[in-house]
Amino acid sequence: MVSSTTAGGERSLPHLNSEGLVVNGEPFTIIGAELHNSSSSTPEETQRSFRAVRELGANTVLAPVAWDLLEPERGTYDFSQIDWIIDTARSEGLRVVPLWFGTWKNASSMYTPAWMKTDTTTFPRSETRERGRIEQVTPFC
Repeated sequence: MVSSTTAGGERSLPHLNSEGLVVNGEPFTIIGAELHNSSSSTPEETQRSFRAVRELGANTVLAPVAWDLLEPERGTYDFSQIDWIIDTARSEGLRVVPLWFGTWKNASSMYTPAWMKTDTTTFPRSETRERGRIEQVTPFC
């Protein structure tokens, strides 16, 4: 559940105010740990990684959400990765900051879905003077 109930009974979303981040109506300091790129790509890896984050003493995990897992076929969405990330975070008592791995990650298009990688007409690749065409979707498509 994204919203919370404050002491006055009203519902609120996590938000920033002049004091900082507010979660569940209370100030919240993020003690976070960021996962490796593939550490939330399966339920088993997510469980192992989130447990390690909790054991480090963190209260928040920064977890990759990969486009290729979210939309394996164009227009067909699979939110199971999001579901297991949220469920695992709840079971480990952690908050989640999703890290979207979309068109580019570290100047590479490796987390784009296969349907995008194979359609170079609709999604052309970038080119450089030195190397010519590179495996990075151009920002102009």
